[in-house]
Amino acid sequence: MLVSVPVHAEEAPPSVNEATIDFRPSSPEERLKGLEFQDGKPAMRPGSKTGDNRPFVKLKGSFKRSGSILIIGTERAETDDDGDFAVEIPIESKMTYLTVTAVDLRGGQESAEYILEFPDWDLFNANTRIREGRKNIVTFGAGPTFVTYTETLSPDVTQFGVSGWAGYRRLILPPLLDFRASLTALAIPIFATGGLRYWTVGLNLLAGVVLPYPKEPWRVGVLVGYYRVHMFQPDNLFGFTSAAGPQLYPNFQYVLPKGDLISAYIKYSPVSNQTKFLAWSTNHEFAGGISFGRKTPAGTFVKYSLDYTQFRLRIQGINIASNSVTLGISYDFWYPK
Repeated sequence: MLVSVPVHAEEAPPSVNEATIDFRPSSPEERLKGLEFQDGKPAMRPGSKTGDNRPFVKLKGSFKRSGSILIIGTERAETDDDGDFAVEIPIESKMTYLTVTAVDLRGGQESAEYILEFPDWDLFNANTRIREGRKNIVTFGAGPTFVTYTETLSPDVTQFGVSGWAGYRRLILPPLLDFRASLTALAIPIFATGGLRYWTVGLNLLAGVVLPYPKEPWRVGVLVGYYRVHMFQPDNLFGFTSAAGPQLYPNFQYVLPKGDLISAYIKYSPVSNQTKFLAWSTNHEFAGGISFGRKTPAGTFVKYSLDYTQFRLRIQGINIASNSVTLGISYDFWYPK
């Protein structure tokens, strides 16, 4: 079923005046008795009153099955006396998959799978990303951290604690130039072998580009910047004061059909002594991580992450090695809304 849908004028890319929606069963057998969708020109809008920034399309039709209710995706279709209904469905990507379910009075269910295809998604979403890129994104997160620390002539330390982090991100020239700043801290040491607890605080400043290829649903960025880490050990029995250096931070993102995200990154940071780089094999920070972002109705994300960090430093013949694993949960705040 081809449905011609006018795009909201303020949201449309300048070269796009009308988008076409293809709404159809996933196969000829996928049909529900008594259900008919109506052709026409339903309105598309960019978001809802609740702050959901996804585009929506209104589907109209009739459902004539006595004693049954109709659910399209997660929305119940309210029918009038003639069985007619209209329901708004969010467009998640170029291909949005919908389960349409009829539920009878006894709780019995019959379902069919439908596909909502938006061929102009890339154009529409590019404009949306530009609009959203003018926003500021502030992230707060926390999670448990497990750390092993070794140092020449000092006892090995195994520590478990809670880390916290805060970040700021802005697309300065959306969707091309990406700027990020973050502060991470091993804030609450809970357990450490021998009672030898310590704290760390790290600062990251990054700027780079979001590559134009590959296209959606992939997004790839390459950023470079500066990092600095400080260590605090109350008894001064081991550790270092600070380390710093440049960093390379490629990152990858895949957008799932419903708008959720799978993200990954790699970070490499050679350590310098302000005048020259130290030997990279014994002086560096290497990190990597993966996260899953669940999209909220407001268009922001709750993210669940797993991160690994390897730190190596050699000072005056003393070798320092630290490895940590962190499980985290974080939330994005967008402003202005």
